[in-house]
Amino acid sequence: MKAGGLVHALYVNAPVATDKVGAYGGGAGFGGGLEVNWKALYLGLDISNDLVFLQSVTKTVAGTPTQIIAGGFNYQFSLMGAVGVHF
Repeated sequence: MKAGGLVHALYVNAPVATDKVGAYGGGAGFGGGLEVNWKALYLGLDISNDLVFLQSVTKTVAGTPTQIIAGGFNYQFSLMGAVGVHF
């Protein structure tokens, strides 16, 4: 079982410096996992839930304010599996 705070960053790279955009936010994360060692075999499973609050980014495009990145709450779920050799 795991729980804690998190910081999330998003960066959009573009060839022109004025088109580069970055946003950040914070939130909380929780999850759990399972690790199994059997002889030399390692198996792992990790599940995470991130509750992120992102800032919105607005830029002026052709004289009109345009929202580039929609801010607000974002739920991010991830599942990771691992297989390896333990020695």
